[in-house]
Amino acid sequence: MRAMWSKKLLREYGRISERDEHGEHFMTAFAWEPLEKLGLIRIIKPVHEPTGIPYSQEYYHLEHTELGHLIANAIFDGYGELIEDAVCMAKQIIISYQWEKPIPQDRRHPCNNPDPDKRSI
Repeated sequence: MRAMWSKKLLREYGRISERDEHGEHFMTAFAWEPLEKLGLIRIIKPVHEPTGIPYSQEYYHLEHTELGHLIANAIFDGYGELIEDAVCMAKQIIISYQWEKPIPQDRRHPCNNPDPDKRSI
């Protein structure tokens, strides 16, 4: 699950959908690969049942994972903009999710702690 977390990546997650504003399919319109690696989205690749042959990419579907929903709810404000410490908060949620710990409710914790030694990530 190694991928580079950045505000750019998180903004891309906030924008991704089946089609972009111009009707272009997500496979070509968005940088979806890192989002899939991080476990934020899942790509559904249908297969023709009788033949076992996979359908082409235009039939692929995008699904947001439980982890993706948790992160989105924590890092975007009511206007769809990233909160100040979005990257730190996303990392904290990943750690909590992996270790089945409670998700921090305070969006500023632990990211805004001025003492780097006391930050939890």
